[in-house]
Amino acid sequence: KQIEKSLQSSEYQHRTTLDSMGDIIHVVDTDMNLVLTNELFRKEIQKQGVEDGVIGKNLFELFAFFPEGHFKKMQKEYQQVFDNGETLVTVEKTRIQDEVRYTETRKIPVLEDNVVKRVVTVIRDNTDQKRVEEKLREYEDKIKKI
Repeated sequence: KQIEKSLQSSEYQHRTTLDSMGDIIHVVDTDMNLVLTNELFRKEIQKQGVEDGVIGKNLFELFAFFPEGHFKKMQKEYQQVFDNGETLVTVEKTRIQDEVRYTETRKIPVLEDNVVKRVVTVIRDNTDQKRVEEKLREYEDKIKKI
């Protein structure tokens, strides 16, 4: 009973820690099925009309709302991480429906016996920062013209 209580406490700590992070996080296995997500991931996919309860479902089937070119690029990136076992960092500007998003994505391999078994994906939304940077550039350009 004590071991079970300890495991539940550990699970709760891991879940609350993952959910408190400000980045979108999900983990996929070698079949590209989701094995873990955080609260922000679930909120983001719900904005796109995808219901919760995604654990065990294929990431690419859930992300069908991405533009075609981005979708194929994403598939190649995951394959690259599974093949070479190295973290891949990408910075992107993506239009999803009518919204432009700027992100930095890290795809991090999880190795077992030197074989990639899962990939942890951490997506940081830099949209607000990019918009501020664009405004600053506009102001700098105006000042230079004075």
